[in-house]
Amino acid sequence: MRLPASSPELSALDFFVSVVDQGSLSRAASQHYISQPSASVRIRRLEQRVGVQLLDRSPSGSLPTEAGLELVKYARDVLSAAGAFNRAAEDLATSRDHRPLRIIASYTMSDYIFPRWLRAIGSDIPNVSMAARNAADTISGIVAGEAEVGFTWVRKLHEPVQAVPVGQDELVVVVRPDHHWNRRLRPLRPEHLAAAELVLREQHSGTRSQLDRLLEPHRPDPPPRPVLVLGSTGAAKAAVLDGVAPAVLSRLTVMEELESGRLISIPVDDLDFGRTLFAIWQDHTELSVEAEQLLQFVTSERARRMIKGMRPQDPTRDAAGQSKKIRSSSVLSR
Repeated sequence: MRLPASSPELSALDFFVSVVDQGSLSRAASQHYISQPSASVRIRRLEQRVGVQLLDRSPSGSLPTEAGLELVKYARDVLSAAGAFNRAAEDLATSRDHRPLRIIASYTMSDYIFPRWLRAIGSDIPNVSMAARNAADTISGIVAGEAEVGFTWVRKLHEPVQAVPVGQDELVVVVRPDHHWNRRLRPLRPEHLAAAELVLREQHSGTRSQLDRLLEPHRPDPPPRPVLVLGSTGAAKAAVLDGVAPAVLSRLTVMEELESGRLISIPVDDLDFGRTLFAIWQDHTELSVEAEQLLQFVTSERARRMIKGMRPQDPTRDAAGQSKKIRSSSVLSR
């Protein structure tokens, strides 16, 4: 719909209604904080636009003509609709300002990394809602539109999402200091780890998926039964500290225990335990200002320095070293 060029401006209609309500051009001019000559010009231009005289002017005041009485009703309707439009726009803007930035993060991210990042972001993004899930559910949640941005350890992308790397981690085999593996003079072989009874994370967690993929070629037949299968890194770490069995966990989640000597990291030959943390979001989706701010922060050097043990990585380059700003791809959990 295209309005004709002769359509009056809202401000002119608003002033016309005020003159009718006040019965005086000068009183309406005072109400609108304009001079009387400017008020006269405004009414004259409005009459020229609509093609009819709207007011009868006299020393005693300004009264609407017959045409003015008819048109002032429509002017009130237009102004009422404009007011409703403005209120609705303000409500939408307000609700958007208070709408939380929804994030899905893997358990490792939500428990050990994001609290530090959120404290650093502070009032820049004051309203954040974060759900913790395993790696596979984090990816599927982003694909389903349940959150705007996700964070998970991933290896390869196979979903309609975009991704950018934001940090590095690695898995480590951890035991108590009194475990017999701590007396070994040589690193474990992959077949030794694959044959061991371990404390494991639940299926489809990023840690478990990566470990299963790495150990699958080395597992005996039949494979060993896990000692425990636990749904969080904290629970798995506690089991190791209690002497239940070794576990393979994110280095970021056990740094404190490794530094204090309560846990020992056991080296393993010929297994690549490294992994990359990606921020992911729906492909072909315009991100909110808050989501853009978050991505700018988590790809900054400051964010990476906050996480001890994260190896610096240029987020503008992919694994092959090729320059890129944002890489479109899809994700399989590691």
